[in-house]
Amino acid sequence: MHPAYRLRGIGTVLSEVQIRENDVTMGLGITDSAYRAYLRSGWVDLGMLPSFVRPLDVGAMLARRWPGWAGRLAGAMLDPTLRLAETLSELSGLLNDVRMERIRRFDARADDLWHSVAELYPVACRRDGRTLNWRFADYPERGQYHLFYFYLGRRMVGYAVLRFRCRDGLRTGFIVDYFCAPQDVIWVFSRCLTFFSRRRVAAVYALCTCPKGAHWLRWLGFVRRRSGCRLMFKANVSDPAVLELLRNPDSWFVTAGDSDIDRP
Repeated sequence: MHPAYRLRGIGTVLSEVQIRENDVTMGLGITDSAYRAYLRSGWVDLGMLPSFVRPLDVGAMLARRWPGWAGRLAGAMLDPTLRLAETLSELSGLLNDVRMERIRRFDARADDLWHSVAELYPVACRRDGRTLNWRFADYPERGQYHLFYFYLGRRMVGYAVLRFRCRDGLRTGFIVDYFCAPQDVIWVFSRCLTFFSRRRVAAVYALCTCPKGAHWLRWLGFVRRRSGCRLMFKANVSDPAVLELLRNPDSWFVTAGDSDIDRP
């Protein structure tokens, strides 16, 4: 909201309309000051959205935290291990004919992916071509997002939306959004790591739940950290089975792309 119109009740009205017109409304990045008000209004707290980080230049990252010989020594010890994991994932991708295709806009292939994979995730925001273009391809600040499709052989298995950011004085990469079946997470994320590694970023970050696929992230060297980004929802449904499903955090497929928290 434009700063000149804040604190006039407009945000409250917009929120009420959104909740009234939808069966389920999700809130991401709820501030501490608003948290108790949301609980009083009937919102359900699902905890913090997981944050995964994969260092690519350990020396640079540790030098920021521990300047001097300690950071350099730790980086020299850890870098070879992570480089080996990166090499093995690249080799696996080559052997399985995994490739990524840069696109300018999402098309019918995104629709097909959504319709074929959505049923694997009980709760997920719509990710068809029209929605993705509205969210990313048509974003007014051109060049902020890098869009890709991923193929395993001739079969398209997923997409990802990437961007570069400066974090703690270092150039880093962010996997803003992705979508694929759980078994294909390894292919999508390994190709994303290769893309960022070749552009010499210090680390890659992903803010996502990654249901049924988090073990692949650990295999690729990602470390889970606390994000501080709270996930909540409010439902206008009375079916006990649906409510039980919604209250289970493992039911939700959520990424940073489901909100505007990735934007300045």
